[in-house]
Amino acid sequence: MKRTFFAWLPVLGLAVVLAMSLALFATQATAQAQDSGVIDGQVVNSTAGGPAVGAGITVTLTLVQSDTVTGTLETTTDSAGRFRFEGLATDSDWSYWLEAVYLGVPYSNAETVTFTGGQTTQAVTLPVYERTDDDSQISVYSGHIIVESYGTVLRVSEVYLFGNSGDRAYVGRPGPDGRLTTVGIPLPSDAVGLAFAEDIPADRFVQSDGKLLDTEPVPPGEQTLTVFYSYHLPVTDSLVTMQRSYDYPIADLSFLLTQPGLAARGDQLLDVGPQSIMDQEFAVYAAGALPAGTPLNVDLLVETTEMAGSSATSKIGQPITDNQGLLRGLGLGLAVLTVLGAVLYPLLTAQSRPPAVTASALASNPQARPLLAELADLQAAFEAGQLDEETYQQQRAEILEALRSL
Repeated sequence: MKRTFFAWLPVLGLAVVLAMSLALFATQATAQAQDSGVIDGQVVNSTAGGPAVGAGITVTLTLVQSDTVTGTLETTTDSAGRFRFEGLATDSDWSYWLEAVYLGVPYSNAETVTFTGGQTTQAVTLPVYERTDDDSQISVYSGHIIVESYGTVLRVSEVYLFGNSGDRAYVGRPGPDGRLTTVGIPLPSDAVGLAFAEDIPADRFVQSDGKLLDTEPVPPGEQTLTVFYSYHLPVTDSLVTMQRSYDYPIADLSFLLTQPGLAARGDQLLDVGPQSIMDQEFAVYAAGALPAGTPLNVDLLVETTEMAGSSATSKIGQPITDNQGLLRGLGLGLAVLTVLGAVLYPLLTAQSRPPAVTASALASNPQARPLLAELADLQAAFEAGQLDEETYQQQRAEILEALRSL
């Protein structure tokens, strides 16, 4: 007997239900596979003779997808200092960043945690340390002073990477306002318009006795603290003298001067020669390694030219203040590109997690230069209100992914 369409409805209905059930099962199975990641970790006291880390230490897990932070999770350690995060995505575009605060000092893992090659479990050790007010193990691993000329004013951007060779976190001593201050960098007496990156808290630094004092601790390890700031120096003739004496030994100090318009001289300087960075020419000078307390004298030779634009004069003459918008307003782009290509790429995203691209690789890879320029242009367009947040984040993620693949 031939079946009518209506006679087939029960069978068709069953087939539809079965198909939907299979689709739902497949979706759930995929979700379970994607969210099956586990980070099994332990907070360990790495100070010699330090007490074992016990229960109650809060561990924060930052979730990063395609270089965009999507959220955080928290847990606490057990009596053995162990912690565990479950249900994590294991796709290749996901990475995780751990942080624990011990004795008031934050610590994070040296590299982001990822799941590769079908992995679903990652064992992680998160070292923490005891505190100290002894700075004898502190040094500067590298320092870079970038100078740009605007004729009657110089803009100076300085980057210092501090490290701690000991096994205790240096937390400093009470400063002029009672807070603990750690490392200090000398400031020129005639500097004006001190500025920091926009996401640096305004109260992080303290000025005292001609120095810029940081309040951030210096955990053990290489390059565990970055100090980055900018200011302006008035130019009254063709010679500007910079005199410095650092409290800590510096393994490597260099000067980068934009060209044309600037040159340097000094008995302690080695002329490295011109260098092109991000399509900008620089004269590079190396001061090399400096023991703590060594006087440094550098003469900057300035060509007498008309100042480029009138905006550069608007802040001259005011006392040093924590003016976070000044550096950007006077053309942060060039300073960022300089630091980006030659010094430290993560400074562009100071509060974001470290990208999987090293500064040295970017500086030596010509393929990175147009991408870095595009990234800087994108940042400038967003800050100028030319892009909405969604478009900015999407394009930024695409550029960062391209950089990561180099």
